[in-house]
Amino acid sequence: MRVVSIWGREPAVWLSLIAAIVMVAGRLLHWQPEQQGVLNAAAAGLMGLVIAWMVGLKGDGMLAVILGAAKAILAVALAFRLHISADDQVLVMGVLEIVAAAFLRTQLTAPVGPGTAQKAVLQFKVDRPASSASRPNPES
Repeated sequence: MRVVSIWGREPAVWLSLIAAIVMVAGRLLHWQPEQQGVLNAAAAGLMGLVIAWMVGLKGDGMLAVILGAAKAILAVALAFRLHISADDQVLVMGVLEIVAAAFLRTQLTAPVGPGTAQKAVLQFKVDRPASSASRPNPES
């Protein structure tokens, strides 16, 4: 198993540092506990994005990580009283999902060539009974 480190430290160490900074800043800036919690959750989401990129996660997994990080950032904006209607939130996330999926689609390569799957289907052989007498009776 590959150990991921950022500047020589594990991601948990960086998240602990971020949490400590958020606590101090929250005390100095009079943030609500909910705001501090959302900031820590967003930091964890963004750290997940960084780790996924570092380990080379691709495809649908990376799309999920990108969208999760975007949701975390949106949650931070809402926690700090940015007024976005629910309809606009859906619109923003929908557009982001389309753009991210379209971009990731161009970055992926199929693990097999285009004719390989068709050859496998053509080589698949099904053994069928020669007569109807050998079929099991579904009523029994």
